Amino acid sequence: MVVYAIPTYKRYDVLKEKTLSLLKRNKVSIEDIYIFVANKSEKMLYQDSLGKDYNCIIGVLKIYKQRNFISNYFPVGEKIVYLDDDIAEITELGNKKLKPIKNFKTFINDAFAECEEHNLFIWGIYPVDNHFFMRNVITYDLRFIAGGFYGVINRHSKDLKLWIDEKEDVLKSLQFFVKDGGVVRYNFIGMKTKNYAKGGLDVGRDRVAESFKAVKEIHKRYPKLTRIQEPSDTNKYYEIKLLK
Repeated sequence: MVVYAIPTYKRYDVLKEKTLSLLKRNKVSIEDIYIFVANKSEKMLYQDSLGKDYNCIIGVLKIYKQRNFISNYFPVGEKIVYLDDDIAEITELGNKKLKPIKNFKTFINDAFAECEEHNLFIWGIYPVDNHFFMRNVITYDLRFIAGGFYGVINRHSKDLKLWIDEKEDVLKSLQFFVKDGGVVRYNFIGMKTKNYAKGGLDVGRDRVAESFKAVKEIHKRYPKLTRIQEPSDTNKYYEIKLLK
């Protein structure tokens, strides 16, 4: 069995239009979808907008705390697909172009089977929705697992607990790689979303300042596996490069 976990905050309209629409088109059962909100008032707003058929769970505020909460909520061994609330489409590489994925649920099952075959516990997709950079290969070395759409075979391990909001998906990629010796990434699967979009779980955050603090902390923890990338003319955020 696979469950689909969506952390979200103050974006029930976006969730309804994007991620829930995506899951509905791909025939994911509503019973398998779990929406994690911050508090009771948020739960009421989401249920008023979406209806009460969805599993709407009161978790916590802050994305890293919410992801830790989600992991603790489900039992060890549960196959969890994490999705952001604003995923418009999951795409796959075709003949020099991207197209909506044809067999979404088959891909999910295959991805978890790939993890089990290689004794790994996390899979992800190519982080940029651009066919010029994507390749028809699955990799198992140190790669960035984007937080918008990925799957884990759940474990309640202290060394997998997140401790920062900004770059939490970079931290997660490193944690799984160090613990297991690899991560599964599908470099021919992508997603349509908007990175660094305002709103939702990012309300009230200074992401530029947080990115600077986060990359320093991550690099200090993993100096041999990372390199700090300064802001550029096209990107105002501090980034962290994973060294393969």
